Amino acid sequence: RWKVSGERREASTRAVELALDLFVGEYGNLPVQQVTRDMGDRFRAYLLGIEGAASKTSSDRFDAVKYLLLYAAREVEWIPKNPWDRLAIKSRTEAPRRPWTRPELTALFGLPIYTRYEVPMLTDAGADAAYWIPLLALFTGAGVSELAQMRASDVVLDGESSRIRITVEGEGQETKNEHRVREVPIHSELVRLGFLDHARAIQSHGCASLWPALRLRKLKAGGHFSEWFSVMRKKPPLNFGQYPDFHCFRHSVRTLLSQADTGQIVKDYITGHARVGNAGDRVYTYVPPFPQLRRGVESIQYPGLDLPRVEVAPVSRTPYPLERRSPR
Repeated sequence: RWKVSGERREASTRAVELALDLFVGEYGNLPVQQVTRDMGDRFRAYLLGIEGAASKTSSDRFDAVKYLLLYAAREVEWIPKNPWDRLAIKSRTEAPRRPWTRPELTALFGLPIYTRYEVPMLTDAGADAAYWIPLLALFTGAGVSELAQMRASDVVLDGESSRIRITVEGEGQETKNEHRVREVPIHSELVRLGFLDHARAIQSHGCASLWPALRLRKLKAGGHFSEWFSVMRKKPPLNFGQYPDFHCFRHSVRTLLSQADTGQIVKDYITGHARVGNAGDRVYTYVPPFPQLRRGVESIQYPGLDLPRVEVAPVSRTPYPLERRSPR
């Protein structure tokens, strides 16, 4: 009812739906009259207990459900008052994310997943996805959900012009905003490691998803993968703290593009950032020529990070019994 009561931004609607899904997952799909203040207090504690969630994110999710209760009370009078009135999560200023350091990258990509292709047989990790998604993020700056939702057809195999498509064309595919739709050249290091071979094998097998073994989450495709990655990076032998997290790959790419004096338009397009400048610059879409994009992507270099090429067939195509849980 709230969704059709006025013009809603798609991103806002998705955020509210995600928050509501979290609430329903804890308490069931209750009639709104049965939502109590005690549930609000317990839901607040649940949100604050989600591993890796920033306090601002928890606050936004709590307020989203609280806003629906306010709508039910004030606008349609389905309940006499908002039972969560004056309940809130205080958000604090989070420490800014940062790029990965060289020792951190060496430790991460020194794991058997990346040196011997010992990929985890868990649907949250997605077998081949556990190997390729962090590497794609390392050389594209794409977000975890952008990569998790990729279909086999989103890898365009075209020789020197091969590229990945971050798109909303497929069923269930979404981006944070319109600036995130883009086509990014595939870095030569990804080619050397065999990414095109992986994509070619998946396409020849007729799979729709680029990661057939990966379990996707509604409204946030990479949610399960993100949880697996968060647990993995905090466990031995890595034992990382709050940072670096997956989003720090994006900061690494942005930093390297800036250090290479990549033009602002090219840098924004590769990473899917909103364009800066006057109104005309922001409104009119301009896609930089492919050679410019390729030069920008190839400027993303990690000296000293020498990854071995592992010759394997995609695990996603084999009938391994994958487990639907995270390694907590």
